[in-house]
Amino acid sequence: DRLKALGGRIREFREKRKLTLEAVEGAGYPSWQHLQAIEQGRKNLTVTSLFRLADALGVDASELIAKLR
Repeated sequence: DRLKALGGRIREFREKRKLTLEAVEGAGYPSWQHLQAIEQGRKNLTVTSLFRLADALGVDASELIAKLR
């Protein structure tokens, strides 16, 4: 489903940048536990959280949701 696909893309972007969950939290995302649940497709993501996460990863939010079907 789309939630799992989004989580997978987020994980790909994070791993490409060699960032741990904790490093993303340190870069401004509220909780590494929440991020882990998002990457696993277990939690939904608000638009605000999407923008915060994109900022923490150093990407544009549109890159995270691109090509999701």
